[in-house]
Amino acid sequence: LEAAERAHRRAFECGSNHADTLALLAGSKALVAGDPAEAIPLIERAMRLNPLAPPWYFGMQGRVLFTAGRYRDAIAALRRSTPDSPHMLIFLMLAHAREGEGAEAAAIASRLRTEFPGFSVDGFIAGYPVTNPDAVRAIRDAAKLVAIR
Repeated sequence: LEAAERAHRRAFECGSNHADTLALLAGSKALVAGDPAEAIPLIERAMRLNPLAPPWYFGMQGRVLFTAGRYRDAIAALRRSTPDSPHMLIFLMLAHAREGEGAEAAAIASRLRTEFPGFSVDGFIAGYPVTNPDAVRAIRDAAKLVAIR
């Protein structure tokens, strides 16, 4: 993780005014190595630099906000993301679960099982990879609320 943090610092030094770089760094800080709270200003800056932000920025913003515990904001961002992405759907499901919106979370879980039968929370954590312990805990804790792995 130390090497990842060094790479983050270097990428920020080289790309502090490049919107795509900042958006990717935000997601990496939240899910791979770093403090999710530090990722929020990065994604916000990316969106200011690129006012025509593509949908994947909102997916990244939703992941960042979810890991920072801002579930309602995460839902709003994720709804502006790519609607058919399993990565967007999993975070949307988890954010609804954290907000106590079990019916919405269950509907999304059903959609995930139907449209992406091989997709799982554990598979996402391993494949992304999610190595930030706080993010892993947040994802797994929310997944328990939906009874999905």
